[in-house]
Amino acid sequence: IPPTSNRCERLFSQCKLVMTPQRSSLLPINFEMIEFLRANRKYWDAYTLMGIEVADADD
Repeated sequence: IPPTSNRCERLFSQCKLVMTPQRSSLLPINFEMIEFLRANRKYWDAYTLMGIEVADADD
């Protein structure tokens, strides 16, 4: 069996933390969005989200 990369193993570990019994009814698209945001956390922060909310409120 070929070994998997550490990055892949970390992703599976993070997914396990999201898929808890309390979130058993989580839709696949919502799960995908949560994991995408967690994996790309270095590209966004609270200020980015606040800017998006302000821009949406202006429209």
